[in-house]
Amino acid sequence: MTKKMQLLPEKVNWALLHTYLVIVEKRNLSLAAARLNLTQSAVSHSLKKLEAQVGARLLERSHRHFSLTEQGQMLHEAALSMYRELGRLDDSLRREGSAISDTISILILSRVQNETFDEFLMGFRQRYPKIKLQLETMLSADILNRLNQKISAIGLTLCGREMKNLNRVLLLPQRYALYCGKHHPLFAKEKIRKQDLRAQPFVSWFSDQLGDTLSPLTVFREAEQLTGEVVAHINSIDELRRLIYIGYGIGCLPEHLARKDEIEGNLRRLPPEKGIADVPIYLVWHKQRKLKLAEIAFMEGLCATFNQEEAWREASRAQGTGTFGQSDA
Repeated sequence: MTKKMQLLPEKVNWALLHTYLVIVEKRNLSLAAARLNLTQSAVSHSLKKLEAQVGARLLERSHRHFSLTEQGQMLHEAALSMYRELGRLDDSLRREGSAISDTISILILSRVQNETFDEFLMGFRQRYPKIKLQLETMLSADILNRLNQKISAIGLTLCGREMKNLNRVLLLPQRYALYCGKHHPLFAKEKIRKQDLRAQPFVSWFSDQLGDTLSPLTVFREAEQLTGEVVAHINSIDELRRLIYIGYGIGCLPEHLARKDEIEGNLRRLPPEKGIADVPIYLVWHKQRKLKLAEIAFMEGLCATFNQEEAWREASRAQGTGTFGQSDA
């Protein structure tokens, strides 16, 4: 076996192999793109990347011609064999999943509302009936601190920047917007302009500071010259909503959490209509903390549910976790 062939398993990305299998099956890049829910340019880029990793041209194609090169045929057969083996392994793991027994500790923000997340939890419970969950709600800064110290394994939290010791995978997009409550003077104003907001008292998050998890909100206030006095700092979304509702000041809330209050006439959305900033929720874990089998099953399934399999694979590969890694003693 040549040195090049020995190194091939270390270089080739499974996601690219899967894309290649679909290309060969469909015999057309645009059809493959539609099947994979990707753009044709993304599929073409994946093919070129795979050819670069393999070090050989895999396809011969023109407007009316599509065929595999000798190397392309060999790789296709190998990839099909791997795919079948993984299918058998998945069936086996599904059968064995019900035997995994453990407790998973998860740190999570309060009021994480998402139907896809709920559906994942229902499916996880059915697949792993012996795994128990221990969920603890806390502030983002506290979650990140606990994870950084390896006290806990899994966090669902805001994490606005890359951190040296922590992996993060984006799960839930969140768009923040500016609101006032029904008891605020602006609520009944027919037309609200940006200049009407500049001197308004403001209720703010504790983490709404430069460098913190909600710093994009601070950046917005400074850019729009919202110089009104900050009359309250809060670490609870329910208490922040309460103070906005009673007219204590204007403030920022996630759109999806404020939508019901808007419909019921309790809150009014303020300019700009496009909102303020995207502050997504991430799955976060320590790069050097060994993960238990149950923790890996939870995170892998969660990432797959939110179409982040590749991000999970890259992080776990760098960490040496794999699909089912060694657990802590």
